Amino acid sequence: MKVAVIGGTGLLGSAIVADLTSRGHSVVSMSRSAGIGCPGAISVDLNEATSPSYWLPHLDGVEAVVELSRGAPG
Repeated sequence: MKVAVIGGTGLLGSAIVADLTSRGHSVVSMSRSAGIGCPGAISVDLNEATSPSYWLPHLDGVEAVVELSRGAPG
């Protein structure tokens, strides 16, 4: 299964990414933390995702989404 993990470099997100990849899932780790890679996962820098043309190709085939981001401060 292909899973997108939003917030995939945080404490919980990195553990979820590691678990999913160890189970053989294809993982797209989406995060604002540029340069922090997750072994076995495709990393997407949300700081660069200013248009759908950037992030839409990464979502092709995604069957599940895990959302762990904190969002913007309010």
